[in-house]
Amino acid sequence: MSQGQTTKPVARAAAELLVIAVGVLIALAADRWLLAQDEAGLEQEYLSRLASDLRRDSATQSLRAEHARATYDRADRLLAAIREGSEVVEDPARLLTEIPWIFLYQYRIDYATETWDELGSTGRLDLLRASEFRRMLGEYHGWIEFYGDIEDWWLNARDQWSQVTRAALPPELLVHSEVQFHLPFIEESNIDGVPGLDVNPERDVATLDSVLTRLRSDPMALPALSEVLMNSVHQVLIYEDLVQRSTGLLHLLDTMNSEAQ
Repeated sequence: MSQGQTTKPVARAAAELLVIAVGVLIALAADRWLLAQDEAGLEQEYLSRLASDLRRDSATQSLRAEHARATYDRADRLLAAIREGSEVVEDPARLLTEIPWIFLYQYRIDYATETWDELGSTGRLDLLRASEFRRMLGEYHGWIEFYGDIEDWWLNARDQWSQVTRAALPPELLVHSEVQFHLPFIEESNIDGVPGLDVNPERDVATLDSVLTRLRSDPMALPALSEVLMNSVHQVLIYEDLVQRSTGLLHLLDTMNSEAQ
């Protein structure tokens, strides 16, 4: 067989191998492109869900900071009344209905952590390509976990004040406030909208004097009320800190979306 006849099959085989290799490379590149497209789509889905979670958290945290300020004001008015008497109280009926509300608003926030938990449990956190966003998001949820432990401690302080008020207040005031509180949170949108009773100035002053006398005689009253005041200050600081963190993450998301466009 001549040399020319020998080289033709070799060349043909080489060409076929080259075509196969190129086809494999094209297929791999297509797979990588499809995978990248899928991951990009999944990343956008997670970012959208995270943005929704952060907006929900920020709104809840802002509202809770307002509640903490209102709780502080109510507790401070009551403390002044305990120390100085009912004559310093401009609206006895309002103060009477505020007393149980001092502890009714002390409950733990239900943070929106579902998306974050899913990213961690599925190992998909790396889908979020922006390293700064991942870092800030991790810090944010770390603080949520830390503050959650503090919220549990606040609940214990609330329970102490609850015991004090249940011993000092007439049953009808406690029932009235608790029934109002367990309605579909109408009062959430009105921080100062404490449900009132029918006003009877003479009766209200007498009732308030009786309540203040009971509170003064209860050794747990002033320490429990002082703890409510201190916790309210801390709540404002903590929830405002979380609002700043969630708002910062939302701002970073907006920046990332603008740059992507």
